[in-house]
Formats: sequence, structure tokens, C-alpha cells
Amino acid sequence: AEEMKPHVREKILFIATLVAAVSAFLAVPQLPQKMAYFGLLSGVAILIYLVTSPILEWRSETRYATSTLKSFEKELPGKLTLQPGNFRDNLARASLYVPLRYTQRSIKYSGRQERTHGKADAVEGLVDEAMNLRSTLILGDPGTGKTLAAMHLYATLADRRHNWRTRRKTPVPVFIKLGDLVDSGSTVGSDYRSLSLPRLQAEIGERRVHRLLDRGAIYFICDGLDEYSTSGPVDIEPGLPAPIAQIIRSPGSLTARQAFYDLYAGSPKIRDNMDTILGIQLLDEPSQLAFIALFGERLNRQDDASLVTTWILDNAALREVVQRPLLLRLATEVLYSRNMNVFHHPHSLTGSDHVTSDIYEEIINLWVDRDGRKVDCFLTIESKIDLLSFIAFHIFQSALKYGKAYGQFEQTDITMKYQQLQELCERWIAGRERPCQTSLVEVVAEVQDRTFLIVSHDGSTIRFLHKSFFEYLCARYVHIQLGKAGEQPSAEPLAALLPDEVIDFLRELLQMCWENDPEGSERRKSSLLTLLQMKDDATPLIAAQQAANLLPIVASLDVASELRGLAFSEVTHPFIRRAICVGLALHKGDSKPLGSFVDEMNRNVQARSFHMGYNRMYYGDQPLSISDFTDDGSPKCARFFTQCLKHVSTSRYREISAMAVASIRYMIEDDERLMYLREYVPDDLQRLPSLLTCDRPDIEAYDRECCHLIQVLDQVASGRSRD
Repeated sequence: AEEMKPHVREKILFIATLVAAVSAFLAVPQLPQKMAYFGLLSGVAILIYLVTSPILEWRSETRYATSTLKSFEKELPGKLTLQPGNFRDNLARASLYVPLRYTQRSIKYSGRQERTHGKADAVEGLVDEAMNLRSTLILGDPGTGKTLAAMHLYATLADRRHNWRTRRKTPVPVFIKLGDLVDSGSTVGSDYRSLSLPRLQAEIGERRVHRLLDRGAIYFICDGLDEYSTSGPVDIEPGLPAPIAQIIRSPGSLTARQAFYDLYAGSPKIRDNMDTILGIQLLDEPSQLAFIALFGERLNRQDDASLVTTWILDNAALREVVQRPLLLRLATEVLYSRNMNVFHHPHSLTGSDHVTSDIYEEIINLWVDRDGRKVDCFLTIESKIDLLSFIAFHIFQSALKYGKAYGQFEQTDITMKYQQLQELCERWIAGRERPCQTSLVEVVAEVQDRTFLIVSHDGSTIRFLHKSFFEYLCARYVHIQLGKAGEQPSAEPLAALLPDEVIDFLRELLQMCWENDPEGSERRKSSLLTLLQMKDDATPLIAAQQAANLLPIVASLDVASELRGLAFSEVTHPFIRRAICVGLALHKGDSKPLGSFVDEMNRNVQARSFHMGYNRMYYGDQPLSISDFTDDGSPKCARFFTQCLKHVSTSRYREISAMAVASIRYMIEDDERLMYLREYVPDDLQRLPSLLTCDRPDIEAYDRECCHLIQVLDQVASGRSRD
């Protein structure tokens, strides 16, 4: 009977009851006995039906729940072992679940809104809402764990339905991935019953499903409103397609990205049918550490957990990225798959001791691949990432504000208007070597909806999920442009002053290319050398300067020797000589040219002016210029001073520490700048003497500059040269 369709099973039981009753009626001669036997056998048949039907329905529901949970496995980091009654525990082990923090807001509460803190875990809060048949809207940015929370809600309700003591009080959970409705090619009718419940109807019977629907005893868990709405022609103004609107009128939960909810918020079809809005929050550090430990335990590599933790926590940008559960999972998966004892050369400007470029490349590939599998995509993964790199770099160009302090980017600097996204996509399509078979509308929709771009509340602007993604993709674009074969290199990629974060990624990409791709490294060396040697106006001074700084990474022995010659040549522009000297010191360990340039700065006012002006712009003390990188003489210098202290005290800057000490001396010898430092960074100024140790005999310029600076500090302290 369990293998039969429910409506067939019911018909068989009814016919059996009827046959048994008629047989008994004919077998007994006396009418009273006929009636007695008829009643007895009918009662027994009905009793058997009443006893077996719930058991068979219970087993059918269990099979439905098992098949639904099995469909989750492809999205989990571990293997899902399904044991009825322990679905939630099984799912938690397979997903390496750590509690999700959340905020909760009641929409319907005595005619007003009320904010509540809820429980420690978002899933427990969702279960409370479901048990009371309250509808919940689950909101969050991409990767924050909305789908994960919905999966665990389903597993918990399925466990309670499996338990006879809680079965009657628990609604039947139905999990619907809205994106699958379009992926499957199914036609969507006007009635939600036609699109959402075929498997459940096959298990427990269509009439029973309809009775449950009529009683409101089914709890819909709908995942991915944004996936459904962006996959087909949806009119945002009136709200939702009729079938989806009917689903959310029934008790249930609905997940959506925050931006898409904001676009739909004007429609009463969602807002007026929801009781609660639950917002998934970012993971805190203890949750991150717990996940890393669980991942290591699953791989039987518990000893490596501390190394993975170090990789993540020692990198500020990566530490922010992994606050999202999905990115934490992807980053952890990438880190556990590599030799974690390998470090790159220790001259990262932003202070990271670990290679991060290839980690970001793998994370981005995993993200785009995962997001692209939700719907049919027109672009390949590689094309989509190339387009994102193109977009990131051109947003970076438009974000530069000349005439204002430079410094690090703010989030508002890396946003773009929707129209700008369209224009960039159109330019990318036009510039492709191979003709693009996809229309502009399809490309824009795909890169907007199926990547890690986030749409603003009103849909007018778009930004990257995280600033470090933006910075990596900028560096990736520059790296690709430098490596194009058979072309005269364009100065465009290096014509804008790249910040530390982008330079760090670019240096790593060049270093990995030099180690693993000799042909690609040769092309990039040729491009950088050409940009450095260009004498016409087509190459901005800043492009030649940045090329000179990066060239030593991929330079062969003969090119490195040529660079040393340029560094000592007075014919070479001092701005370029400075960049060559810094590059040779950082990437070739050769600090002698840099020591010679420091001596020149002590004699040559122009060389000193370019050095001070460039660094004060770079760190945000002087307004950014497109052409003039000389010192403007203004007193503001606290940011550059702080960076110089970092260069003196950190081993990764050891080879350029002489230049840092000289820069500090130039600032202290200027009366106005010394007063500025005393006012804004007195603590840094006070700890300066303790950082100066003449203990680097292999770097003569450092010891010499330390002695000069100590003399200046003694004069300042004694008041012989300062009041």
C-alpha cells in the first residue's frame, strides 16, 4: 500500500470495505445477523483504514521530506546523511552550521510596529514564527545565510512532523526554490497549487494537500524571491506574479536580498501579508573560528585550523569578507586546499603576510559559478569575471577626485549609477575580440543579478559586495591589460594613482605570473619597460612611475641591471628614479640605489619635492593632482608621518627604511609641519626616538639617516633650533 498513489490506496480500501460488508450480508441468512455482521465488518474495515492511513501518510511525508533535504546536498560543504527525526542535526553537520545572528521586527502587532531582539539563533526565531503560523520575510545581503536559515527551518519542521508528540501542532513544511520554477521550464498558471506541490501531492494525495491548504496547515518556505523575479518578465510596480502572490498569502517564510525587498516594498502583496521581518546579520569572530574548526574537523585536519585562522585574521580585508557565511565557507575551502606554510615576499603595503590574490580569484570563481547555476546564464564564468574586472577599474577611474585628498576609498566612491553600468557593459561588448552573441539587456541583467553586485534600495545605484572584491578586480584588470600579446601597451591602466590595496594585489599577481607563467611574465615585463621608456606625452608621468615601481617584480637579470643604470643616471626624471629605487629595494633586495637616491634628496630640492609631494598625495595629506606631483608646502603631513613610522618599525619595509627616516627628518625640519605633528599626532611623535636604532650595517643609508634624525631631534628637544 505504501508504494501506491494515495488516491489509489484510498479507493482500494473503500472497495475492500464494501466487498467485505456485502459478502457478510450475503453469507448470513437472518436479517438481524446480516445487519450485525455488516456493521462489525464495516467497522473493522473503517478502523483498519483509520489506523493505517495516518501511518502511511506519516511515511509518505517522511519520504517527501527526505527527498527535499537530499536536494539540498549539492549546496553543502559536506555529505548529507539523512535520518528521519534527526534531519536538523544531520543538516547541521553537513553544512557545518554555526548560529546566525539576526534582528527581528514585527509588522503586525496591535496596529503598530515593534522591534524585538529574538533568540540567539535566527533558525530558532524562524521556528517560533512557523509554529504560530506567522509569515516571515527573511532579508539579508548576498552570502549572509538566508538560504541556509531556510533549509534549517525546513529540517526542524520536518523533524517535528516526524515526531508523533509534536506532529499535530506542526504545519507541513513545503520548500520551494523560486528560481527552479523558471529553470525547469514549467509554465506558471494562475493557481499556485499547479506549480508548487507536485511531489507532495504524489506522496500524500492531492485531496489531502488541498484539505491542508484550506486549513492553512501547510507552511511554505520560499527561497530566492530575487532569483524568480529577475529570471523572467516581472512587472515591479504592481508587485508579483499571481501564483507567487498566492503562496505568500498562505503562512510561510520568504527569503530575498535586501535590495530586492526594497524594490518590492511598495507592493502590498508582500508587505501586508507578512507578520515579521527577520534580518540576517554578519557573523562575529567566535562564529567564524567555530566554523573554521568544524571544517578542519570534517577534513581530519584539526592541526591546520590555527593556520587557516591566522591567514584570515591577519588580513583585514579578508577578515571583513568572511563575516558572510557563504564567503567564510568558500575562503576556508580554498585555504584548506593549499599549502598554508607558503608565504609570499614580505613587502605588502597593507600589512598582510599572506598571498591573497589567488584566494580572491578562487573565491570569485566559486561565487560566480554557484550563482550562475541557479538560472541559465548567457556568459561563461571567465567572461563574467573579465566584465566585472572591466567595470571595477572604470569605476575606480571615475571615483578619483582630483583637487581633494586621496587616501583610501569610501564605500560611496565605488558605486555606479545603473546607466553607467549599461554604458560599461556596452563598451565591454564592443571591445571584445570575439563577437558577443548576447544582447546588451541580457548582459546587464546577468552581471547585475547573478554576481556579487548589490543593488541600492531604490534600484538607482549598484556597488560591489565588498571593497576588497572591487580592489582585487581592479588589479586583475591592470594585470590582464599589461599581459596582452602583440599590442602597443596602453598607459590607461597605470595612468591613475593606484592605492596600496590595489598595488598589493597587482604585485602578487605579477609575482605569481613570474613564478608560474614565463611567457605571460615576459609580455608584462615588455609592457612595463615600454611604458617606462616612452618619452612622448602619451605616457603620463604617473604611468611611467608606477611601471618603474612594478617592473623589478618581473625583471630578468639584464633588465634589473638596466634599471640600476637608470636609477643612477641624472638624465632620468627624479620621480622615475625614485620609483625604480623603491622597486629594486622591495623586489630585488637591492637597497644601494635607494641609498644613493636618499643622498640625492638631501642635495636636490626637486628630487625631495617629488618624493614628499607624491607620498603626501598617496596618503591623503595633499590634494590629488593629475600631473603635478611636487610638494605644495602645506603643513598637513600626519598620515604620511604615521606611515613612515610603520616603515621604520616593520620588517617588511626594512629595505626602504632609510627613505622613511629621511622623510621623517624633512617633516620635522619644517617648522609648520612640526607644529602640525605636535597638534595632531603627539603620541607618535613622542615614541619616534624609541624606534630609531642604528643596527642595520648592511643598509648604510639607514644608519646614516638615523644619526641625522637623532641630531635633529636632540636640537628640537634642547630648544636650540626650535622654540
